[in-house]
Amino acid sequence: MSEDAVEKNSTANADAAIEQPVWWRRLPFFASRNKSLHTLQILSLIGLVVATILPGDGLGISICMMQNMTGLPCPGCGLTRSVVHTLHLNLERAFFYNPFGIPVAFGMVYFALSTVLQPLATLYEKTEKWFYRFLNVFIIGLFVAGTIRLVGLLYFPEISHRFAIVMMEKTIVPGAIETILLFFK
Repeated sequence: MSEDAVEKNSTANADAAIEQPVWWRRLPFFASRNKSLHTLQILSLIGLVVATILPGDGLGISICMMQNMTGLPCPGCGLTRSVVHTLHLNLERAFFYNPFGIPVAFGMVYFALSTVLQPLATLYEKTEKWFYRFLNVFIIGLFVAGTIRLVGLLYFPEISHRFAIVMMEKTIVPGAIETILLFFK
């Protein structure tokens, strides 16, 4: 075989290798150009890894700025623990901490699966506008429920006793809830 034939053959093989994408480039994560989908997928994957590592009842510290500064629960109080319990398949405990954590956990699983399952990624891309509308309603619902919970904790502590128990599980500044409860008795 002549040198020209060998060169043409190697060039043809190199072109064929370039034209055929490697298997991982066909995954929806790499095939899609939707930046919001990529962001949700990456955050969901990170969240799932962290949630499977974390213990269900937290680490005994609070990362919530509102809680740390005021001693009062924020509207999303218990959301992380609720997601962790949902992913550990303890739905009763997840609902106890924050009912909004259950749909958040399912959303995280959905977006994590959409990195490898094309129908899920396509469904999001087709309904992206509706997803953000639902997300806005969800966030408003979270704040309304959190505000109702806070008002109940401050003004009706005997009724919101279950939530007070959640708050005293080493999640906020020590003694803050006890002080608030004593103030309103």
